[in-house]
Amino acid sequence: MNCLDCHPDETPAVAVCGRCGAGQCAKHVVATDEYLTFHMVINRTVPASAPARKLRCARCTAAEEAQQQRKTA
Repeated sequence: MNCLDCHPDETPAVAVCGRCGAGQCAKHVVATDEYLTFHMVINRTVPASAPARKLRCARCTAAEEAQQQRKTA
């Protein structure tokens, strides 16, 4: 699989976007931390101890950030 953002060059992908499935090279992949949570008694949300790795392409990252801004506005 090759990086979708490097097209028409044939740069090998090192990751796959977790949202859209596009192949991404090391230059284009956006890696962030995602803090997972679980519910305890009395409906209390507790973060998991270590963050998970979240891999996205630049387009999906921008879309998720725009969605987050709309939620807080």
